[in-house]
Amino acid sequence: MSDHPLQSLLDRAVAVIPFTMSPEDTEFIQNTVDVGRDIPVVHFMRTIHFLSLLHSSQLRAKRLDLYADTDPYEGLYPAENQVRGSSIEAQIEAALPVVTDKKAMAESQCVERTYTYIHCWFEGSHRDEPIPECISIAPAFRKRRKFDWEQEIRILAQIPMEHLPHDDAGYLTEAAEVQYLPVDLNTLIQGVITGPNIAAEEIGEIVQIASTLSLADRIRPF
Repeated sequence: MSDHPLQSLLDRAVAVIPFTMSPEDTEFIQNTVDVGRDIPVVHFMRTIHFLSLLHSSQLRAKRLDLYADTDPYEGLYPAENQVRGSSIEAQIEAALPVVTDKKAMAESQCVERTYTYIHCWFEGSHRDEPIPECISIAPAFRKRRKFDWEQEIRILAQIPMEHLPHDDAGYLTEAAEVQYLPVDLNTLIQGVITGPNIAAEEIGEIVQIASTLSLADRIRPF
């Protein structure tokens, strides 16, 4: 089985339906599955989290449902999805004797986001129109238009089905609030600009740790 998301879908397909995607759906799906581009990114990070990154070589990712302070709709389908589907779903329902249970879909997504983690945001345009429902992770890559200015990259991590936490009776239990994703710091970090409010001793600690990782020459003062 191929590791490519679209090929993985085809490998497990039980029906193949030719359809024409709207420009909006094409852009959304391409941005969701396209991870092959070499894009430089700028990331603002609190000192405590950056030091943790240097110490552990792991990015901190928080559960989707815990972003209520910034956006309570994080990781959910747009409200418009309850009224109508995207152009893809309309063609699928026209070709096959299927009807989407909108209520069950929304409830399922509420559960899924409690076992899904993100770091940063997602690059590209976002919208409040319906989004494709044929890719289950699509809501995790959606931001409302009010956040359009962020234009950032989003890293998504999900707990595999076989590793979901259960109690002794077999029922799902609450997952950890954060997960840590291993990264190659020499590839990830091209340069670091320390902010004007960072204490001198903190800068010293950053430089010291960076030196052990051969990254000291990439630390630059504000």
